[in-house]
Amino acid sequence: MTSALLVAAVLAQAQVPTFESRVESVHVDVLVKRGDAIVSGLTAEDFDVRDQGISQRVSLVARDTIGVHALLALDVSGSVRGQRLEDLKAAVRAFLSKLEDRDRVTLLAFNHGARLVAGPAASAAQVEAALTSLEAGGGTALHDALVAGLILADAGAGRPALLAFSDGDNRLSWTSPEALVETARASEAVIYTIGAGSLGASGRTLLEDLADQTGGAVREARDGASLRAAFGQILSELRGRYLLRYEPTGVETPGWHKLEVKLKGRSGDARARRGYLRR
Repeated sequence: MTSALLVAAVLAQAQVPTFESRVESVHVDVLVKRGDAIVSGLTAEDFDVRDQGISQRVSLVARDTIGVHALLALDVSGSVRGQRLEDLKAAVRAFLSKLEDRDRVTLLAFNHGARLVAGPAASAAQVEAALTSLEAGGGTALHDALVAGLILADAGAGRPALLAFSDGDNRLSWTSPEALVETARASEAVIYTIGAGSLGASGRTLLEDLADQTGGAVREARDGASLRAAFGQILSELRGRYLLRYEPTGVETPGWHKLEVKLKGRSGDARARRGYLRR
């Protein structure tokens, strides 16, 4: 199955439209850390946001007005069979138990193909019930699964974050690394990946690039305890992120817009997506 047919199949199950960038206003999801600590208590005035080098006037979207839309892409290839699959299910259940009523979840399972297991934008309880159906077998098509997850990343259901778990390098995807990166650049989703095996140098480099482009991160998990800790750490970061909003001023050109996000008069490292596509 080609990547186009794979995505079409997932969307047919989902019955949602494909992603289109909304440029009337731009939303920038930002994580601020000082060392390993998440920095809280910042205001819109603490951020310097530049669109194509031009400073923008931003506002801060209140955290209690919008939930998280967590898109879980879980590797269920043959190498996950047995205890590793049980550890994965336990880590996801712990993650789901900490979500709030306004949060929504989309669950994808993938091996040599991707399957929509729950959602899109289901409740945590619905996703937890669907976890029991997961069985392991087959190869690994990580790139195709990530593209499917990004297309399902509906910002209308909450702040989209794609959390992908895999214990092996990509081997069976039709989607090229370049196409995957371009899809990520056009999405509002933050990408977090959790590796629990041998991703290989090229695979890890690609995942780090995706994280850098979208303001996410790459985590590693050696066993059930560290896997559960990785999901918990990601949720803490999602809760601690700031959502900035602005209407682009002085930048009318269609195409790729480079974004720069820094702090003003504060210490800390601000992580956000590198840009957005203006139609």
